[in-house]
Amino acid sequence: MSRKELTEREKGDKTDLSLIHERINRVIYKSEQEPDISAVLIADQVYREMDPNEIAPLEVRFAAIMTLRDMARQDLRGKFRPDVEVERSEQHALFPDLQKRYPVAHIPEEETGTYRQLEYLTTEDAHWNVARLKKAGITILKHSRALQNWCEEQGIWD
Repeated sequence: MSRKELTEREKGDKTDLSLIHERINRVIYKSEQEPDISAVLIADQVYREMDPNEIAPLEVRFAAIMTLRDMARQDLRGKFRPDVEVERSEQHALFPDLQKRYPVAHIPEEETGTYRQLEYLTTEDAHWNVARLKKAGITILKHSRALQNWCEEQGIWD
């Protein structure tokens, strides 16, 4: 296959992926009133839309659903990440520094990809998210200090 054919194919793949992300985001939008939004359920619903008669072989179905789960997790993370500037509509009305949804507490080996409305967080969810955010903040602060120290040693810090 020529380089030009590869480039054209990659462009097509990106378009196909963006269409799948559009499907995923439609399902997320439809689920916004639910207390929990799960990447697993989103992937299953999108797959059923794409293969309603389940004609794909079982192995293909499994691979597609696992890929859709990863894509749904990615889209949910992008929508509900606390370290990213969020749209005004995604912020809590009384506490604008808060998001409307946070990940549910889970076993570290299990990435559930489920986000819960703030008002429905359990005590376990709250403690898990606060600890996760503090850990991320400490890590970022350590990194910034190390970078500043390096810059000072290189003479590029004023």
